Amino acid sequence: MNRAILIPVGDELLSGNVVDTNSGWIAHQLDLIGIPVSRIYTVPDDFNSLLEILKEAEEKAEIVIITGGLGPTKDDVTKSVLAHWSHSQLKEDLPTLSRIQAYFKARGKEVNELNAAQAIVPDKAEVLPNHLGTAPGLWIPSSRGCVVSLPGVPFEMKDLMIQEVLPRFRKNYAGALWLEHTLLTLGIPESELALHLKPIEDVLPPEVKIAYLPQPGLVKVKLRIQAEANQKETGIILLHQQIEKIKQRLGGSVAGEGDETPEGIIHTLLLSSNQTLATAESCTGGALASSLLGIPGASAWFLGGMIPYQNRRKNEWLGVENDLFHTVGAVSEPVAKQMAEGIRQRTGSTYGIGITGIAGPGGATPEKPVGTVWISLASPDETITECYLFERDRQRNIRRTCLAAIDMLRKKHLGLWGRGRFD
Repeated sequence: MNRAILIPVGDELLSGNVVDTNSGWIAHQLDLIGIPVSRIYTVPDDFNSLLEILKEAEEKAEIVIITGGLGPTKDDVTKSVLAHWSHSQLKEDLPTLSRIQAYFKARGKEVNELNAAQAIVPDKAEVLPNHLGTAPGLWIPSSRGCVVSLPGVPFEMKDLMIQEVLPRFRKNYAGALWLEHTLLTLGIPESELALHLKPIEDVLPPEVKIAYLPQPGLVKVKLRIQAEANQKETGIILLHQQIEKIKQRLGGSVAGEGDETPEGIIHTLLLSSNQTLATAESCTGGALASSLLGIPGASAWFLGGMIPYQNRRKNEWLGVENDLFHTVGAVSEPVAKQMAEGIRQRTGSTYGIGITGIAGPGGATPEKPVGTVWISLASPDETITECYLFERDRQRNIRRTCLAAIDMLRKKHLGLWGRGRFD
């Protein structure tokens, strides 16, 4: 079995100033094609440290992938280490230099000597063209397989992996395939989800693995099957059979599948039905609108939003009655309801969402602790309102509120609101 070792490079990774997301993404891509990652070594921007780990990794794995350290500054040592390790001379690669020149010309800038130096590469390396940046990837044969060096910038690294590296791995190093499918659920705790799926999980075929992947406000349920290349179709059939059983068991709580996101689901629903949405957000400060507008084409159905953070603005902008702030308070069902109805009326949208709550860490009372949130959804036929009690962490509360509002809209749109959790 071919194995891989990953070596992310950078002082900032060891200091905690930057989180290494590259290694997790790479490991998952390799896992899908049957190449397990046996170790991940994080090393500083230091010549001797990287050289030592590279020599150790070469002895233990067929594939070594280095990320980072290919930039134009003095602390970027990866190319120097690779040249020393591979007994190479550093040379200028003219196609890379041309790409760098074109990259800067398109941005109206001149290439300086540091930028041009990124075209200097070890002569025993095969250059992997970087179409999204200036630092090329490098592929160098090793005694057991290969060493691959990639930029540390995540979107550049991913593009090089997808376009250049993974196709070569599939051809020369791939093992048994992992087939997988993911279901997305919203607002259901992991433990409750697992308990409800226990009757199915207990009788899953041994080759089928199930995993629960929780995040604030959502849980992904992933099924995986490992299959040899000549058994791929059989594995796909078995995987889909088990997925269908789980979908039937979970009912309307399944919000999406595969790579679908909560925001993407709303985009598809409203776009396909020619319906629209507007939002009025207090405690989330526009986070719901921002997350929805991250979807390309959202302008077709998102009409606009308000952030009436102060009570006065709730009254002036949305028509929320002033007396409510003194009787039931800003964090209450009537205020959320009037916010939703007010934003819908003022924008002419199909749906209006109103959110008011206590994100924290301050502003709580014994009756309304941190994490108390009211969400209201106004639609042509009715206005529905729900109270949620989340956590004490501000950012988690904001994200969970956004997802709860999205799920409320999804269920109302699909006629699922008011049913049992798994109906």
